[in-house]
Amino acid sequence: MTPEAVRALGDRLQLISVLCVWFAVLVRAPSAYQSPRHRGLWLALATAGAAMTLSLTPVRDAVPRLSGIEDAVALTANLFGVLSVVAILDFVGVATGGARARGDRGGNVGGEAGDRSGRRVRVVLLGSASAVVGVLVLCDLTVPPHTGHGIPPHGPPVPSLTYWLLLIATHTIADVLCVWVCYTHSRRHDDRSIATSLRLFGLGTAFAVVYWTGFLLYLPTRSAWILSVQPIVMALHGVLRAAAVLIPTVLAVRRESREAAVFWQLWPLWRDLVRAVPHIALSAPRPRLLELIWPRGSWALLAYRKIIEIRDAFLVLRDCFPPHLLQSARHYAKASRVPARDVEATVVACLLRRVLREARVPRPPSSLDVSVTATGGEVLADDTDFLLCVARAYCGMLPKGFCESVKIPV
Repeated sequence: MTPEAVRALGDRLQLISVLCVWFAVLVRAPSAYQSPRHRGLWLALATAGAAMTLSLTPVRDAVPRLSGIEDAVALTANLFGVLSVVAILDFVGVATGGARARGDRGGNVGGEAGDRSGRRVRVVLLGSASAVVGVLVLCDLTVPPHTGHGIPPHGPPVPSLTYWLLLIATHTIADVLCVWVCYTHSRRHDDRSIATSLRLFGLGTAFAVVYWTGFLLYLPTRSAWILSVQPIVMALHGVLRAAAVLIPTVLAVRRESREAAVFWQLWPLWRDLVRAVPHIALSAPRPRLLELIWPRGSWALLAYRKIIEIRDAFLVLRDCFPPHLLQSARHYAKASRVPARDVEATVVACLLRRVLREARVPRPPSSLDVSVTATGGEVLADDTDFLLCVARAYCGMLPKGFCESVKIPV
């Protein structure tokens, strides 16, 4: 491949990367607004996304044509890049300051000192960033009129060598610090999701280090291959940072999907139990699809309520089985070659299918002490797994066959 072909591929990948970045920024905006702890990384991603957007070839060509200002796009993109550096350094300060605070045993005095130290760091950071922005703007304004910013294959950099060296140094120092903080804290953190997020963000920032190091190498060499791979490096940088910021959202979606699946699988069993024992339901039943699409509360709450109500129905119905029905159900399950781990759930499903078929309103308790040995677990996760197994068996053919084959007077 030629450098031009590699550059064209990189431009396409960079466009995809920018879309990923803005998707992550929009999705995580509410969380960043509510939680200062998440705000630094979100701001770093948002400002980097703005800089990457302005660096896209279509944007870089269209804005001067529409505005009539040739130099505004490149300078604005680089200033957004500096703002991204500020956000990264603020994240570094928060992370290292938080680690010191956790290690401090001095009580409130240490916490107040940490707050004062954090404020001083922010003041220094904002002052340094303002100085960098001022120097960059001064470098841009004090040179002869020019179109765009860049390092041409021949001749001096535009607008000046000082401008580019300051820009490269600012980004590289901040990104190296960010990589170090992400790597260090990911190794110490017990939460795997946070550790993974830090590793991804650190890896994305490492590609930013490669990107700016590439410009530093290009200054003396002017190799066309270095410039051709730069868009690919920046695309990887954006995608990895977006993935890091989206991890909490992905985990939340996966968790909610799992709870919705639990609700969906339990619903047929729960519906029949509520028809037989209406007083167990905390609220009036609604259609299954409506409950899923327009839930009254979170899906986790809905699933939890279904579990509790099913267990309540078990307590009402467990003593209403006819004599010897439990033993017959167990023999039937074993004769049907049900796996050993599913026998008890199948037995419960057969018993429920039989009782609910014979009468919607349970009969008075039998004088015989009928005991179902397994009706769930002490831990909610175990209870949920057991009831899901019961619900799957209840909707299968075995309980229906049990009702047809076992002739026991009721």
